[in-house]
Amino acid sequence: MGGVFLPRANARRRTAEGGRARTEDRGLQTGLAGASEVTYITADIEGSEMAMLEGARQTIEKHRPKMAVCVYHKAEDLWEIPSGSRRRIPSYKIYLRHYGETSVDTVAYALPS
Repeated sequence: MGGVFLPRANARRRTAEGGRARTEDRGLQTGLAGASEVTYITADIEGSEMAMLEGARQTIEKHRPKMAVCVYHKAEDLWEIPSGSRRRIPSYKIYLRHYGETSVDTVAYALPS
């Protein structure tokens, strides 16, 4: 299993390793395996949004949560995330909303119909 390292100041639960804190990196499917209901997924994960959506496919199909996914970390995310989501989960309606005046802060909202 992989791991995510955080500076000590930012970690709540940790094991000290040379000035850094180690926390387990679990996939969404694993982390939500026992969940009785998943109603909302939000993702601002620095360009890994598409991978998260692919990894969460079973959870999304089973629970049909509302989703808010950032689409500005990679240029292609602006069209690949909405169109990919529409292909994978055609029963969802996809909306884009841009916040602010710069090229960042664009979010794709996916709502089950």
